[in-house]
Amino acid sequence: MFVGFRWIDVFKGNFDVRLIDVAHAEVNIVQYENGAINILLAKNTQNDSSSSSDTSSINIHLKKLLLEDVTIKYLQTADSLLAGTIIDKLEASILADSQQVSVSLNTLAEINVLFKKETSFFHDKKLKLNSNIDFSVAEKTIRLTDTHLMLDKAAFGIGGEIALRDTTFLDLKIVGEKPDFSMVTAFVSPEFVDAFNRYNNSGNVF
Repeated sequence: MFVGFRWIDVFKGNFDVRLIDVAHAEVNIVQYENGAINILLAKNTQNDSSSSSDTSSINIHLKKLLLEDVTIKYLQTADSLLAGTIIDKLEASILADSQQVSVSLNTLAEINVLFKKETSFFHDKKLKLNSNIDFSVAEKTIRLTDTHLMLDKAAFGIGGEIALRDTTFLDLKIVGEKPDFSMVTAFVSPEFVDAFNRYNNSGNVF
């Protein structure tokens, strides 16, 4: 891992990081039956509101985050759900202050989900995501703009808001950019893709 920044900016409360470069790494996240998460326990931050500090004067600008060949695994011990993603390449920039967090993201990855050690229908799925994400601290709202998702060969445009208040509220518009059978095969097991592809030129999907 490589991190590049200027000490003078840190002393001024401005975390102006030029580059964080992570390659050939693996992250294992485990959520136990009581809801505790291993990495939060390791940092002693699980449900610890007393450790929060005043970050009103801190500004963070990460000009470039680069991940290459990074595997992330998430395990829920209560139901033996294992989700994993292999990030071939991810490039992001992050701008954050006390009021808002803005992220520009481009990524290529592969997603696999297992349930009780059995492979689910959602495995070996290729994902490409380009998105601009803004989080308003005061409104507790995530806004997605200029977001495009490719899942295998299916292409979707996504826009809207997610409100993270007492009740999570989603106001998202998802549009299929290619109205064909790729929109169906993206959500079935790869073993059945060939069967669906027989109808690939038989019409549109609405």
